[in-house]
Amino acid sequence: MSVANITTLESDSQYIDLSKFDDKTLMPMIHDFCSKNPDKKPISFIDTVLDKTEKISGKWQKGTIPWAGE
Repeated sequence: MSVANITTLESDSQYIDLSKFDDKTLMPMIHDFCSKNPDKKPISFIDTVLDKTEKISGKWQKGTIPWAGE
């Protein structure tokens, strides 16, 4: 999640406060997703969380992470 979050920050100066997603919160969510979607990979859940979670504006110097723009 943190790598995807950095990519989001790099691309549109927005990020998610990942401190809200500790193991006691995240693990049951992943388990629930996988139980309901046995044909999908857990990364699909992470993509959904990153898409649906409210973003915060941040300052970031674009181009500091070469792979983030790929």
